[in-house]
Amino acid sequence: MPRVVEYRGQLVAYADLQKDGLMGHFFVHGDWLGKGIGKNLLRHLEDRAFEMNLSEIFCFISLSAQPFFIAHGFSIDHTLSTEVRGQWLENALLRKRIAPA
Repeated sequence: MPRVVEYRGQLVAYADLQKDGLMGHFFVHGDWLGKGIGKNLLRHLEDRAFEMNLSEIFCFISLSAQPFFIAHGFSIDHTLSTEVRGQWLENALLRKRIAPA
């Protein structure tokens, strides 16, 4: 279930939540960082996960985005290294338990 945030016709953020709890995409445009867009988008996905009776949500997150997710209750399950065109990229699988509000 994708969610898109626009402002005056411009893409600001988007995210999606799969039926198994995977957040396959989570993006906030750099001009909108620190303005609460990501926090509200994440809250929306958590609410949807609760409505879907999911016990947790999880995502594969880059090193640079991990502090945001950890600050919002996610925990690192394990780290990963992936080779892309000769470059090694580091990310991690993060998980968050979903509980009633």
